[in-house]
Amino acid sequence: MRRFLEPEFTVSSQSQATNAMIEPNRNGITKWRELLAQAAECVAFSPDLAFYVANPDGQIILASPAYYSVQNPTGGQGEFIASHISDFIAAHRESFEQNERVDVKGRRGFAKSCHYPVFGDSKSVIGIFGYYVDTTDQLETLQKITRELDRKNDQVRASSDFFWEIDGEGKIFDLSDRITDVAGRPAVLFIGRALSELGEFVDRAGNATGLPTAIDGRQPFRDTIFRIADEREQERFFHLSGVPFFDTDTGAFAGFRGVGTDVTERFRMEDSAARARSQLEQAREDLTNRNTQLEMERGRAEKALRAKSEFLATMSH
Repeated sequence: MRRFLEPEFTVSSQSQATNAMIEPNRNGITKWRELLAQAAECVAFSPDLAFYVANPDGQIILASPAYYSVQNPTGGQGEFIASHISDFIAAHRESFEQNERVDVKGRRGFAKSCHYPVFGDSKSVIGIFGYYVDTTDQLETLQKITRELDRKNDQVRASSDFFWEIDGEGKIFDLSDRITDVAGRPAVLFIGRALSELGEFVDRAGNATGLPTAIDGRQPFRDTIFRIADEREQERFFHLSGVPFFDTDTGAFAGFRGVGTDVTERFRMEDSAARARSQLEQAREDLTNRNTQLEMERGRAEKALRAKSEFLATMSH
């Protein structure tokens, strides 16, 4: 939950609000109460809004309780805003913004501070108006997302997979760095090129099959074999899977995104196992044939032996 809020400007832009002319009072003297009153006409103040009004030297004239709840919000000391803010506004006569760490009620957080010059009737800077917007939740969420993305990227780099995206015309517009190792060329060189310039779809025997019908039909597909050859013509095989995605505003087809899983070693092992099985089958067939021949030769030998025995028996009589 925000601990101090962003003001709601009721004019067309913040620049109009902060550069509003401050007219002198009847005595020709601009009072700081009138300065604040005219600033209040441009800004819908809230008790949760951390704001201040300072003179051109950066000395705080008026400030909200929320401002004082932010410990050392601008890096300034005492009743002055940080000198680099007032110096910048004095030198450039334009707004100054920064992101900074703040302490609110003992809790460390983040805020975006905005500081604007206020001009008098002579176009001179007669004051500085500033406020703070609590960005702790947004930055913590962003940091969480960044950490999660870093974790995912580390996992991707440690794996043999790669991520890819193509637009509605089939041109690559996102490709993970893993491709650099596979293709031998930086992944960025493939951006804007057709998927066919990265590799080709093939069947298990390695024959080109052309673009999967699922892509033409804008349907999800899974484990379609994709072959990539590097500059030395060394080939690697991937199971390519993808899903179509669509424009969130118009619903129009926007392209495909998916993942490629390296199956080169798996294919090599399968091919090696297939060759071993083939060799084993051949050896078994050869052994069977040899055993058959031996049985036939043994039968002939036994037949010849019987014939010889019968002949000798006949001769003995």
